[in-house]
Amino acid sequence: LVVDFESSIYHLKNNSWTSMNSGIQNKVECTSLEEIPGGHNLVLGSVGGVYHYDCLKRQWQNRSKGLRNMSMETVCFHPYSELQALLGLNGGGVLHTTNGGTTWIQSNTGLPSLRVKSLCRDPGDPNRVFAACTTGLAMSDDNGRTWVRIGMAGSEYLNNAEFVLATASDTGTRLLVG
Repeated sequence: LVVDFESSIYHLKNNSWTSMNSGIQNKVECTSLEEIPGGHNLVLGSVGGVYHYDCLKRQWQNRSKGLRNMSMETVCFHPYSELQALLGLNGGGVLHTTNGGTTWIQSNTGLPSLRVKSLCRDPGDPNRVFAACTTGLAMSDDNGRTWVRIGMAGSEYLNNAEFVLATASDTGTRLLVG
């Protein structure tokens, strides 16, 4: 179990909390903490950048090189590659990496807003990604490189979406938005 208390990251082991801040230069202010597929490493998104935690070295490494907007809201990994990930930024849109965060590339074409609150993958098609933005929802069929704004039955678009979650069902993918 790992918890952020806004100024530090802590790990619970044997009923004792231990700080895990080694390698983080700025105040933590965690906005997203995700386990990398494979279960051995973590990615921390914060207002100060993106960090990768190597569980074997017990050290955070800054992966913010080339990022202009450091305010990350969400991270979304490709289920078959720990090197591929998408970042949703507060005012910076979507960035993608194919090399584990060494470099990041802007992927905003078609997004309804640059304030991305949540990203998720379609469990039936990992190259299909959904984005919840402050002014609507978007879908990508090319692993987050380009986006198309999507609506909902009965309304043209859904504004102020805070999260999006895709789940598998007997009839296909079910998209939950709130």
